[in-house]
Amino acid sequence: MSACHPSPVNGKLQMRTLKSCLLDEPLPRLTAIADTWDIGLEAASAGEMAEALAKHMLVEDAAGQGREVLPIGARKALDALVAANGRMPAAVFERRYGTLRPMGPGRLERERPWLSPANPTEVLWYRGFIFRAFDRSPSSPVEVVFVPTDLLGLLPQPAADAAASESGQPVVRGNQSALPASDPLLDDVTTILTYIQNYEVRIRGDGGWNSEARTALLPMLRDPDGVDGDNPGGRFGFMLNLIGRMHWLRIKQSDVRLMPQAVTQWLQGTPQAQRAVLFGAWRNDPNWNDLAHVQGIAFEMPHAWANDAVRERTAILDLLVRWVAGNSEPWQEIDAFVDYVKRENPDFARPDGRYDTWHIRDVRTNEFLNGFENWDRVEGALIRYILTGPLRWLGTVNVQNGRIALTEAAKVLAVSSASPDDGDLALVAPRPDAFRLEPDGDVIVHTSARFERFQLARVANWSATRAEDYVYRLAPESVNAAMKQGITAPRIVEFLQQHSSKPVPPNLMKAVKRLAQFGAEARLEQAYMLRTRDAATLDLLLNTHAVRKAMIERLSPTCALMRQREVRAVASAIIRTGLLIDL
Repeated sequence: MSACHPSPVNGKLQMRTLKSCLLDEPLPRLTAIADTWDIGLEAASAGEMAEALAKHMLVEDAAGQGREVLPIGARKALDALVAANGRMPAAVFERRYGTLRPMGPGRLERERPWLSPANPTEVLWYRGFIFRAFDRSPSSPVEVVFVPTDLLGLLPQPAADAAASESGQPVVRGNQSALPASDPLLDDVTTILTYIQNYEVRIRGDGGWNSEARTALLPMLRDPDGVDGDNPGGRFGFMLNLIGRMHWLRIKQSDVRLMPQAVTQWLQGTPQAQRAVLFGAWRNDPNWNDLAHVQGIAFEMPHAWANDAVRERTAILDLLVRWVAGNSEPWQEIDAFVDYVKRENPDFARPDGRYDTWHIRDVRTNEFLNGFENWDRVEGALIRYILTGPLRWLGTVNVQNGRIALTEAAKVLAVSSASPDDGDLALVAPRPDAFRLEPDGDVIVHTSARFERFQLARVANWSATRAEDYVYRLAPESVNAAMKQGITAPRIVEFLQQHSSKPVPPNLMKAVKRLAQFGAEARLEQAYMLRTRDAATLDLLLNTHAVRKAMIERLSPTCALMRQREVRAVASAIIRTGLLIDL
């Protein structure tokens, strides 16, 4: 095999022995290998020479001794190849350790390049440690550099990475950044599920929520990132994708409803179990393409190429575990981790080492980001997105001023196969003190009582989201909605009592029972007063459609109440009648 014509291999790259590899080589390369090993051979043919070389190189301790006399650069290159199970994409290996100059048999005989190799790759090539072939993967053939299997078995294994944790678990130290009292991820996922359960949500053609639902939900969330602008790559879009990935939704004619059993099972789990399931849903999701959500870049001709989102994030997470294990300080620079990945495994996203097959454009300059020189603008940007986006949203890391620190939730980094279908969650006991009932109808529910809050939202309306709790209010609208679903007034009172540390205030018990018996008996609403100089003027105005539609009630011959949301339309209608009006 010459340096410019690697031999093809049918199917996946076979486990080839040193002898079989040498039998494919031209006589000049065999001569080079014999010279570098200082073997005097007088074989009559290339076949006999290949057999003699293999026999000599595979003698016990010969391979190890051959490695020891290598120049330091070549020894490091060989160790890296051994650590990679004896094979590596040729583009990756040659980018790191030098390109093998193409030479046919004639040029080899003339120039004898093994006497002055240009780089570590050529040192290993002309000493017979490495060979090249095509590995025909299912997607496309990849040229690889490899060590023959029998030779590989005789080479010493490189020392284990001192930075790697023996257990593979992330090291979470005592002074790491702790989780806040509330958990924004779990709280907001619960809020979204609660909203879907009790209100109308319609899915648009692009998969996003209708604007009315997003507007109503926005003040309920602890972190509304992505709700207002409807950015599909923002936090809200990320959470909606997780919920969809968990198979918690059913969509019928654009209306979204919950799958009750699956949702209830998750809501009743411990916070650790809930978080692990959500983390696993993202980690193993091939449809959420992190790279596609990186700001500032755009995919071109996506039909002609594809990246592997699961492989990319898995590699980043594994490297993060190793990197954290090797650092003693809780807070670390994001740039330092990006540099670490570039140094340790720059080809985590492109294992074939090819940087000319993806079509990615810088949206600001319209420049195509091809070549390894753009690694920081593609792979580096992807790493930063995963750290400051999904991992921050999942509560795994805290981010501050370009630095990250692991939280207690970082233990899920070592969970490699948490699946949304693996539903055996550790359950949390029901909380008898989840609610604090106020005589004015407010129900205060602690942030950690997520299942109880989900149930409470069926009988009370959300009022406020606070640092440590949520406020809901008992109102005719919410109680009537619960009764329509078959939840009786005694059952509502019983439910409130079950989860409150104090008895239900007597006035609330009475109010719920009166509502069940008599319906809504009082209503408080905001309105505008329309007052005219005389009754004839008010009669005239009420003849217009907009004013008549907005009226709540006529209080006297010259006064009427107008709905607050209609006041602009009312003012415009009055002006069109020929009257100027103060607002």
